[in-house]
Amino acid sequence: MLLLGADDDARRALHLLLDRRGLHVVAAADVEAAKRHMASEPCDVVLVASALAAEIRAACEVPVIAVVASRDVAAAMSLLEAGVDDVMTEPLDELRCSGKN
Repeated sequence: MLLLGADDDARRALHLLLDRRGLHVVAAADVEAAKRHMASEPCDVVLVASALAAEIRAACEVPVIAVVASRDVAAAMSLLEAGVDDVMTEPLDELRCSGKN
């Protein structure tokens, strides 16, 4: 899994959560770093902060899951219309992050 987000604290916290669930996670702070990583090491899915979701969606072929604020229905709909594969709301559900829901 590639975890993409500009907020260092949020990215580290989510990385830790996903690591605890036994997932192999690589983190990137920006789209260019994410693209470089995907060119050298394929990933199965990209979990991305909403602000970067449309840009990374255009740059990759794997599923893209955007993370949005829990009450931002308009942003979620906009991202789905832009082609992201799914949307998760904050705070993230640990069980859903593990893929065991």
